[in-house]
Amino acid sequence: MTRQRLAILITALVLILCGILLGATVRAADDGLHVTNVDVSDPPHVVLEVAAPAALTGTTLTGADVVLTENGTPVDATLTVVPAAGLEVVLAIDTSGSMKEGDAIGAAKSAAQRFLEVLPVEVPVGVVAFADSPRLVSALTVDRALLNHAIGQLSARGETALYDGMVLAQSVFSGATADRQIVLLSDGGNTVGKSTLDDALAVAAAIRTSVVQLTSSEADPASLQQLAGANHGTLSAASDPAALTGLYESIANSLVHRYRLEFDSTASGEVLYTLTVAGADGPVSVTVTATVPLGGSAPPAVDPSTVPASTVVASTSPSDGGGGATPDDVVSSGVSTDTWLRVGAACLFLALLIGMLAFFLGRHEPSDVALDIGRHPKELIDPDERTGLGGRVESMADRALDRGNRRHGLAVALEVASINLRPGEFVILGTLGGIVLALLLSTFMGILGFVIGLVVAPLLAWMVVSSKADRRRRAFDDQLPDVLHLIVTLLQSGYGLPQALDAVSAQAAEPAATEFRRVLLEVRIGRDPTDALAATAARMKSRDFAWVVSAININREVGGELAAILDAVAETVRERQRLHRQVRTLTAEGRLSAWVLTALPVLLVALLSVINPGYFEPMTESPGPVLIIVGVVLLLIGWVWMHRLVKTHS
Repeated sequence: MTRQRLAILITALVLILCGILLGATVRAADDGLHVTNVDVSDPPHVVLEVAAPAALTGTTLTGADVVLTENGTPVDATLTVVPAAGLEVVLAIDTSGSMKEGDAIGAAKSAAQRFLEVLPVEVPVGVVAFADSPRLVSALTVDRALLNHAIGQLSARGETALYDGMVLAQSVFSGATADRQIVLLSDGGNTVGKSTLDDALAVAAAIRTSVVQLTSSEADPASLQQLAGANHGTLSAASDPAALTGLYESIANSLVHRYRLEFDSTASGEVLYTLTVAGADGPVSVTVTATVPLGGSAPPAVDPSTVPASTVVASTSPSDGGGGATPDDVVSSGVSTDTWLRVGAACLFLALLIGMLAFFLGRHEPSDVALDIGRHPKELIDPDERTGLGGRVESMADRALDRGNRRHGLAVALEVASINLRPGEFVILGTLGGIVLALLLSTFMGILGFVIGLVVAPLLAWMVVSSKADRRRRAFDDQLPDVLHLIVTLLQSGYGLPQALDAVSAQAAEPAATEFRRVLLEVRIGRDPTDALAATAARMKSRDFAWVVSAININREVGGELAAILDAVAETVRERQRLHRQVRTLTAEGRLSAWVLTALPVLLVALLSVINPGYFEPMTESPGPVLIIVGVVLLLIGWVWMHRLVKTHS
């Protein structure tokens, strides 16, 4: 398989991955329709309460937008909007010491404040925090400023009294309404407190509880799922604290856009209800099972502890008439839709990057490079003569480089680094790579990550070119004594200089073979041999080879035995390289010390941040940021100073 075909295959695979991710984005965007309550206390009368956010439906639902089936048979149901005015909400927030990891407490506070923004102002909200013991942060109130201030004062420390927190949350409600909701956030299981799991489950059975689980080493997903499943609640899992805001916003939207379906059931026992609504992007359905008792008997009591520990993603997809998970089994992804969009867009640009690379590499090979006296091979095609979309884009990049007089320098650097790209092609691929990196970093770091990606990618690309060019130049210099010895031997055997250079291009290792082959090609099309050799010395930045060219030029002017002159030059070059290696050996300790002393503070900061995430929190307050900037500047100055002290000059 050729390199071009391999690149095209990789492009196709990346595009498929991009489609999968964007499909996941659409599914994530559709998620949100779920049954929040099933009331069968007055058989055969059944009441279903459904949450259908406006982002899912596109508008307020009417009876014509909803189709309900009972065991596959359509039923006539009356649809009414559940008013938000009668709702009461209590936020129960874990403030134990483990919430310091990754600044989870900060993300939790931001998510709770966003929850208050989405929830209508007429809905009263209370706040309970639990650590070593639960405490009432704010009683039920509609004063959003007071609630935001109270939430902003939360801090993380101590153990986790999760069950005591649930019991305290129940006492916060006024008792004036049955429309009550607890939103519970925890990153760990219960470790202290007087209450038991049964006490907490009794609260969750009486008051619908939406649980947000922040995944950690201390998490207890089985208990949290039982709390969510006790009264048709939801369990949302987040592995990244940054996803909490999206989860809280989703819960708030589900509380605002609720509907009640009332109808008379014609079945009894285990009944499967399928609800289909007209979504903004097509029909969306969800299924739920309920136990409908016979006649007027009350439904059997359900022991919340029997809710299975395993979780299944609820079926919230275009209607297909199939079954799905019950609300007790719902678990939401901790990856936000915005994250899927960014990752999908990054994959799309990555596919474009690989495709462009395949297009450019497939058009010319290193052996196809044409030569022209006084011009670099990568500059031979006039930007205005290129056709096609790729050619026009490349022409725009070349003209931009010409305006800054950077095209020739970049062309030389690419040629020396043995990178088979023209300057415009390199700029295009570097720009696409920067967009890919910026989109990926923005997924985790926001706008700062996007800016860092745009800046870092071109720098990394140029560092790769410079590094490869430097390695190739050093390899050329290291080969020079052996190359000169071969030339001297051939000259002493009766060869002329052109024949000796031809033999070097055929027998020497890379990169000397390629460079001398280029010299021969330039000579054959009419360039003076000395000028061709001098151009190679300048391109490879080789002071030693420049001396060789000077010796050849002097020999041409004054005569003499060229073999003896080159033999003396070769011995001088060999001694200079030996001395240079000796100096580098003597300064190795200093160079290593410069790297160690520079990297040590950075590594210590990273290690301490992992071991004790809250250790550097005081540095976020004044004058901490200023001290960090000063420390980084002094560290850079120290590195430059030590680097110059041990720098060797060839």
